[in-house]
Amino acid sequence: MLTYPANLSKSNGADSLVEERVQTLFEESNGSRNLKSNGSLTSGRRRYHLRIFSVRSPLANGHKPAVAILLERTKKSSIDLSNLPKRFRLTKREVETVEHLVRGFSTQQIAERMGISPNTVKAFLRSIMMKMAADSRAGIIARILQG
Repeated sequence: MLTYPANLSKSNGADSLVEERVQTLFEESNGSRNLKSNGSLTSGRRRYHLRIFSVRSPLANGHKPAVAILLERTKKSSIDLSNLPKRFRLTKREVETVEHLVRGFSTQQIAERMGISPNTVKAFLRSIMMKMAADSRAGIIARILQG
């Protein structure tokens, strides 16, 4: 998923190759490392959601902190959301919220995936409802399906 090298022996090995690819997913900001994207990546026609977990060793052997990265393949949505920004004047983050809503995620799950608080998700949903003239989450989806 991260690469399809023609000849792996030319690189420093698979471990090094994967490490380099994972490093490209992050950017440094104020001394901390953050995901470059909204927590997802595309490989060919497949889309993956990234979840990052802190991994701490129970041993006090001086190893650096580490992370585990879970790449979950997302299902392709059968609902076309490409025209939402223009049709309803939604911001990029509002569209991202709608994408998660269409996948059936709760407020808490959306907040975790977007890296924001549940109250911010609720604020996005209220704004989306106002822009789409919907009165509920189901109303948002109904407006999208009306095409």
